[in-house]
Amino acid sequence: SFAFNEIVNGYENIISDLDDNTYSIIDQEIYEKIKNIAVDEIDNEKWLRGLKMKNFAFTRYEKNPILEVKDVPNGAAYYILNPGAAKFKDEYILIVDVFHREGGIIFWIARSKNGIDFKFDEQPLKFPECGDGWVEHGVYDPRITQMGEDYFIVYNSHNKSRGTRLAIVKTRDFEHYEHVSLMSHVNNRNGALFPEKINGLYCCFNRPFAGDEHSACAMEL
Repeated sequence: SFAFNEIVNGYENIISDLDDNTYSIIDQEIYEKIKNIAVDEIDNEKWLRGLKMKNFAFTRYEKNPILEVKDVPNGAAYYILNPGAAKFKDEYILIVDVFHREGGIIFWIARSKNGIDFKFDEQPLKFPECGDGWVEHGVYDPRITQMGEDYFIVYNSHNKSRGTRLAIVKTRDFEHYEHVSLMSHVNNRNGALFPEKINGLYCCFNRPFAGDEHSACAMEL
């Protein structure tokens, strides 16, 4: 039999030990639900044993932030935020939202050998035109997913008069980029592509917003 009480007791110890700089994925409400699960209803003992591991707490890096506005070349930014991240060969890649001093949001790559000390490229990132009759006036919130040799970047593509929708580009070297498609209706953003196909299909999280009864992305639909 599996010692379920040992897991519950372990949670009590970990939750009580968390400090102000540590954030637990397992909050008190989830803990109470776990506590009430009957052992004979659990099919995956390996999953249960995993709950004992202390890897479900994150500690903030003591030297945060790892990137600041002043790190952007030529004083070009007044805000930086919401990077997409990936490991590429022997370096770590961040594609960062940069609020440019000349207006709008652009993408800028920062690179690191150790995942901590990042340096921005000298010039901002430039994706190819979307085409398909869609004029892109702004971009933000990239999400990077590796599938085989390709790195797919799903991002928010904004048109001043029509709104925001999801677009996707791909790269194999983070130097050259190929437009793949516009992948949603208007009023959709913050997409994230799954790292493998499901039943032979690409799958993507979407975040519909706003919209009305004529929009395929209206929340009520």
